Amino acid sequence: MHTPLANNIRGLFVTSDENLSSGETGQTMPNFDAIRTRAGQQGVLPSIEESLAHRAGDVKVSIIIPVYNTSEYLHQCLDSAVNQTLNEIEIIVIDDASTDNSLEIIRQYERQDGRIRVIAFEENQGNGFGRNKAIRQATGIYLMFLDSDDWLDENAAEIVYRKAMSQAFDVVMYGYLSHHTDSRKNKTSQLVSQPTLADNNPDFFKYLMQQRKGLSSMPWQYLIERKLAMLNDILFSEGIYFEDVIFTIKAAYYAKSIAVLKLPLYNYRRREGSITTSASKKKIADMFASLGIVKDFLKAEDIFNLYQREYLILFLTHGICYNFLDYFTLSKKNRDMELDNYMDRLRKSKLLRRENVLLLKQVISELGEDESRTKSSYLLCYNIMYSLVSSYRVFRFSYKMSFELRKSFHRLFIKADKIKLSTLEQVH
Repeated sequence: MHTPLANNIRGLFVTSDENLSSGETGQTMPNFDAIRTRAGQQGVLPSIEESLAHRAGDVKVSIIIPVYNTSEYLHQCLDSAVNQTLNEIEIIVIDDASTDNSLEIIRQYERQDGRIRVIAFEENQGNGFGRNKAIRQATGIYLMFLDSDDWLDENAAEIVYRKAMSQAFDVVMYGYLSHHTDSRKNKTSQLVSQPTLADNNPDFFKYLMQQRKGLSSMPWQYLIERKLAMLNDILFSEGIYFEDVIFTIKAAYYAKSIAVLKLPLYNYRRREGSITTSASKKKIADMFASLGIVKDFLKAEDIFNLYQREYLILFLTHGICYNFLDYFTLSKKNRDMELDNYMDRLRKSKLLRRENVLLLKQVISELGEDESRTKSSYLLCYNIMYSLVSSYRVFRFSYKMSFELRKSFHRLFIKADKIKLSTLEQVH
């Protein structure tokens, strides 16, 4: 099945321009694995009876860990899970057909700890599919998520579980500590990010839509009642990046009570070359696809008109600004005429009219004192949109030039370090 790239944005917002779906190039492209084959072996899950902790009612928290080629970081991740101070947990690890020795490491932990359950795919299925399979087979009262290159504080599960049980909260959100590493795997910085709202804030959903007040769509910032997820079909999108956007939005919408812990209990490793930090044509298309899924949900619940402003802000910041930044950083071999023409039509569409630029400026003026990071990201998006509307060619050239300069300097530093190392080895 093939579909024009323009179809990924058709109808995403009422102000979109028909030129975006005109198919001017006459070309088609794959739908980026939006529909994945289910043929073949889908995974192996040990019997629940293999461990006493798996009996119904004994498991308080199911920790779900998707893995793909992260053997370098996997020991720290799994150690943080098995060493949780809350003992009544199960750890469901999904190996998505890794080509390194990740599965071998996972099997070692499985043999040593009966609380670990393994789902091993023979063919790559994507994070969304793997997480959904784990959710359906989990036995815990609550669900918790952990990425395989990150790690948890040792008491994270216990703290969020106790908070959830204190007033029977459906969802508990908590903060994280971001660890930035460069290409040489040196830790360069740490940054605390945490939500600023009180428990059961009535505007939680609105702020989540705008990514404000420390709220994000990262599933590993949430403890979610499994019953809530199953009854309301709160699952991840499958076959696309940004599979978590609809998951967190649906969880926040359906939850009757949401607790907020202003504690950084999760450790997020931000590293160059990861899925989060890399750009690709597929990611650009998938961002539009995920926003389309959000809009479909809002319409299905008959709340699109109520949250139309929030949706537009989400689309302008993520669908326009961040996608254009990714587009500018793509090398020529990772782009083609269809993508170039599409982004140009998007730039000329009604989405980039001055009213929307002014909307971002207005939103910035509404931000509170506890939203300095949000203000920085909104200012970035405002400047990008202003430049796209007013001086696109200059902005594109200057951004591309600065990006290439950063890469060149980085290569020079690496080369200089290698020369120093080689000289030292010769001396010794």
